Amino acid sequence: MQFTLLTAAVAIFATGVVASNCKTDLYYCGSNLMDRGDYRDQIDTALRIVGRTGNGDDDLFFCEGGSDGAIRFVEHCPSDCVDGGTDHSDYC
Repeated sequence: MQFTLLTAAVAIFATGVVASNCKTDLYYCGSNLMDRGDYRDQIDTALRIVGRTGNGDDDLFFCEGGSDGAIRFVEHCPSDCVDGGTDHSDYC
């Protein structure tokens, strides 16, 4: 009985932490990509491709989409990267 309750509790908890891919054709601040899911490796790769360093939080990325939510680096925001809101692109 306890095993069944524990299994059910874990299943319910796990559904609340599912990551979501970026939405195709929208621009995202790196910090917002991290809030959506585990984008650390993709952000690091996108920065490395263009020869940049840093954590990507204040960088703008374009969501190319696909099954893995592919992204590419667009630009570094000199002051802040701004959250454009749900279903809208972020911007510098």
